[in-house]
Amino acid sequence: MVLLLLAVVAITLLLVHQLWYRRLGLPKGPFPLPGVGNIHQMWNYERWEDKLLEWKNEYGNIYTYWMGPMAIVSVNDYKTAVDMFIKDGDSYIERVTFEKFLKATRGGIHGLIDTSGSLWREQRRFTLRVLRDFGLGKNKMQDRVLEEMQTICENVNKDIEAGVVEHDFHKHTDMATGSVINAIICGYRFSTGGREKEFHKLKELTERMMKNFSDPLLNMAISSDFLCSIPPFKSKFQLSIDLFGELTSYLYGVVDEHINNNDYSVDMEPQDYIDAYLSEMHRAEEKGEAHYYSKIQLANCVFDLWFAGQETTSSTMTWGIAYMIRYPDVQKKLHEELDRVIGSDRMITVADKPELPYTQAVVIEIQRMANIIAQNLPRRNTRDIKVDGMTIKKGTIIIPQISVMMIDPLVFKEPKRFDPSRFIDNNGHFKPIEEVMPFSLGKRMCLGEGLARMELFLFVANIFNQYKLLPGEVPPTLKKITSGVSIATAPYKCRIEKRY
Repeated sequence: MVLLLLAVVAITLLLVHQLWYRRLGLPKGPFPLPGVGNIHQMWNYERWEDKLLEWKNEYGNIYTYWMGPMAIVSVNDYKTAVDMFIKDGDSYIERVTFEKFLKATRGGIHGLIDTSGSLWREQRRFTLRVLRDFGLGKNKMQDRVLEEMQTICENVNKDIEAGVVEHDFHKHTDMATGSVINAIICGYRFSTGGREKEFHKLKELTERMMKNFSDPLLNMAISSDFLCSIPPFKSKFQLSIDLFGELTSYLYGVVDEHINNNDYSVDMEPQDYIDAYLSEMHRAEEKGEAHYYSKIQLANCVFDLWFAGQETTSSTMTWGIAYMIRYPDVQKKLHEELDRVIGSDRMITVADKPELPYTQAVVIEIQRMANIIAQNLPRRNTRDIKVDGMTIKKGTIIIPQISVMMIDPLVFKEPKRFDPSRFIDNNGHFKPIEEVMPFSLGKRMCLGEGLARMELFLFVANIFNQYKLLPGEVPPTLKKITSGVSIATAPYKCRIEKRY
């Protein structure tokens, strides 16, 4: 009887702590279940941003929801996000680190995405400098993208000539984006030299990783050292370790190949990011300087750059082509502008961009509608802050919810309609809308934004200048394969007609 009474008291105290005490000082929001939080509510939605928008309408622009035992303060309007994450950006630059998960998968807190403090600042600064040296935003980078675009055209035309009726266009854009980022990071393309199988293996691993990350059991396991040790959470946790292990094993192999084939003790012109990193590491070691450069940090930086530079851009292109097939009136308007301004099968360049406002509008509407980051990456505030008259304690997890801002019906009329004309003003000029920020905002925004914007414009403009894309026997569904953080649309094929 005493033991039963003690158990009841313990459970009561636990519930009071979880459901009342931990919620004190946080903005109001949906009621969380013990241990589960609000995950069960979000997983009923194909797109999490739809549920997040519902909560915004119910609780206001700033509210708290729970992912398992983890409280998240969600900022859902643009003005507040700018005030917090741009004007007061230094207060929101710390990442949330799940040390047990990161140690098991990454060997510790390494890379560019999960790090904070001086490590993150120094490594991000170095990476931005290397990307600029390799021509980010310049003609050199454009040439890389157009080289892959030419390869797409050659392969598509071969398929057309061979009598292929329905095409998987995704395999072409997927390989192209992978080759662009890999040439920058590792020094070689996947689309030439017989490395196609290498790319497909990497894609298989990353797709399995994304599927695993879309599982609510893993999300709960990551945020709880207890849950990750018991079934069925343990198996999801272990799968992540196995998949990361395979990917990092490959990346260490590429790094070792660079070390074995180059002498970084002498001055040399870096051919890729790995070269530049190893040269800088050797320089710092020779001078006896304190530094953050290491082989494990390099492998994790390469992983972050490859994943962010390939997966997001490739998925956006797949969504974009699907929308263009499902909205033939938009594709027709795009063709009309391209015919009027370009009028030939020559490669379109960034220099043509100012004369192609509707093409620009199509690209930005693709990004808005694809909305591939359902829940932005979490940050922590580095000091106590005041928002809407409420003090939020230092160390609270806070997210600028860009996915909600990009479908806000107060900003975008019929937000679920694919309508590039919303970005065209009365004079026919391209009109940006600030709430569209697919690369996030503030000091933690994506460092590959310049490359991604260039790729998307060049691929979209050139693909639709060269071809007319039509639905296959089964049109694109415009649905995600799985719910939540998944960024992929269901596979589809299309018919292709050459325009020249």
